[in-house]
Amino acid sequence: MIEKQIARKNINASLRKITSRQIDLASKVIVNKCKQLPITKNANTIAIFSSMEKEVQTKELIEYLLKQNKRVVLPYVIDEEMVMLEIKSSSFKSGEQYKTIKQPSLDHKIVSAKEIELIFVPCVGFDSNGNRLGRGKGFYDRFLKRTSAKKVLLALEVQRLENFKVEKHDVNMDVVITEQK
Repeated sequence: MIEKQIARKNINASLRKITSRQIDLASKVIVNKCKQLPITKNANTIAIFSSMEKEVQTKELIEYLLKQNKRVVLPYVIDEEMVMLEIKSSSFKSGEQYKTIKQPSLDHKIVSAKEIELIFVPCVGFDSNGNRLGRGKGFYDRFLKRTSAKKVLLALEVQRLENFKVEKHDVNMDVVITEQK
């Protein structure tokens, strides 16, 4: 078993080797797969993340969901907890960044975890069993325990790592989507 800290370092080293163009091309494939999911078509309230540089790029998916008249919510970290704020446009009014994560401003409406039907989840890494390796603060794990939403992990294939340590508080994903799978 690989300790989480070491797993994160290994994956981040691999991510540094891929170009923005490679990420963009992989992201387009992933976004197209997301658009075809029955749950994407059927869900009304969908949580998604605003991408960081070395993650699946979600802006196109956010725009698509908004055009489909979906209720789109993004995470906001406040007092070491994550809440979801509703946005009406992909060029939403930004609030304070959390680390390097672009967040909506707090004047957006807070949406209850119970209202969310589908959540697209980011990661540092993942394995073939749907286990997710996050950034280490537990924001998503704590939030995901409060919702019955379908959990769909969006990841680049380079983020796959088998045999990292999984703990009892880690929340398993329902579906993993990469550019290959």
